[in-house]
Amino acid sequence: MRSVFRFSLLSLSGLSSRAQAPSFPVMPRELSVFWNGGDALRSRLLDAVSLLLPTGEDFLATTVADGSAAAQQRGTCSAALQAEVARFVREEVTHQRAHRLYNRRLCAYAPALRLEQRIAACVDQMASQSLPMRVALAAAIEQVTAMLAVELLRPGSRWLVEGTSSQAQVWRWHAQEEIDHRDVSIEVMNALGVNRLTRCAAFAAASYYLAYDVLYSAAAMCRADVKAGRLSGWRLAAQVGSFALQALPSM
Repeated sequence: MRSVFRFSLLSLSGLSSRAQAPSFPVMPRELSVFWNGGDALRSRLLDAVSLLLPTGEDFLATTVADGSAAAQQRGTCSAALQAEVARFVREEVTHQRAHRLYNRRLCAYAPALRLEQRIAACVDQMASQSLPMRVALAAAIEQVTAMLAVELLRPGSRWLVEGTSSQAQVWRWHAQEEIDHRDVSIEVMNALGVNRLTRCAAFAAASYYLAYDVLYSAAAMCRADVKAGRLSGWRLAAQVGSFALQALPSM
């Protein structure tokens, strides 16, 4: 077995072709508030994921590059993998730039800056770990986000409703690239010889971290919406129930 981080993503035909990837989306100065099919909860969940990404993508790019460099010293990193790592880093840096713009626009109606600062402190804790643990965390995060990306691009997705908003365009573009490079961090982890125990611990930690921070940030933004009068508590409760019934089983 190559890795404990293997999922049945390859069974989704048509999603892994780089020729189908949309071009880098343009971010306008103002964004729609409830842009995901008019649904506040679905909008805020993906907005919350976006808040993770500027510091998160920096962690991923730096960690995978460091892991590749260490594997080269071991003589276990092929030239082909080095080229894939270089592409991975370029794409992660581009994602970081796109979501910085996205999050800057969020500040107009959400406590985005405060939430990003909190997330940055959590990422700093991950960055302080040993290199094998950092690489395992990066691989785990990439696999979780790749699973989300598959759901976002699935026809009839309950996570990302069909639409032409700037946010939706960003997510479709980003999701396609996540699927395309999902294996790079795993290959670096294999080249570095990270043991199974470290992989399992990293997957558990990354899953908890991502779920907790997304839910925390989404809840904070929904509270801000209710306080500002953009959203009623009853409407939010109905959307939570609908999402739980329709979207979570697909994951």
